[in-house]
Amino acid sequence: MRIFDFAKIADWDDRLHTLAELAEPKRWTYRHVATRSPLPVLDNYVRHTFARCFDQQKVIENDQLACFNTGLLTPGQEEIFAVFTVSEDYDRSQPITIANKKWWLKSWARSGDKMLTDFMEFPRLAEYWVIPKTLVFDPKLQVQLNLDHILKNNLNRFPEELSGKVNRAGIPTDLNEQHDEEEIDHAEASAGTQAIPIATVSAVSPANNSRS
Repeated sequence: MRIFDFAKIADWDDRLHTLAELAEPKRWTYRHVATRSPLPVLDNYVRHTFARCFDQQKVIENDQLACFNTGLLTPGQEEIFAVFTVSEDYDRSQPITIANKKWWLKSWARSGDKMLTDFMEFPRLAEYWVIPKTLVFDPKLQVQLNLDHILKNNLNRFPEELSGKVNRAGIPTDLNEQHDEEEIDHAEASAGTQAIPIATVSAVSPANNSRS
């Protein structure tokens, strides 16, 4: 479930700024991609983290509050949670639907915040693996490189000074230019090497020096 389907949220961009100020300093923006969100990395992170927590039944609720673990930490290493309260527009006589949301995003809270004392146990972190050993590289396994995929198909991901110019398919488009540049460099190098005239060679030969 999406966080916007679970709860009513006002001033989402302002909420993200508040969360960014509460959490450890990080760069939450893209460097070269224009986006509508002022903090696109944090925006996507919170949306996907909530969806994962919801799927894993890690959004805990009681009568008046709901909460999930954002997975972020404060500079003092306290966990940060999203806290929801019952929406004023919620109709208890009707089933919970997207049109009749029970929850409203109230704030972000540190693990030491008083508003979390109503929870006997904090919600757990979202999990993205089942077997922890899959997170560690096993040097005993054989590594098979797909060089076509790494180099040819993704050449446009390399810096231009390493990959040259490529089209959208990742195929180099400047190979002829490189050959032309090499030929020009070779011609310039040849032009810079001038032959010594025969007369000059005779003048500096050991035989001529002995006659003098």
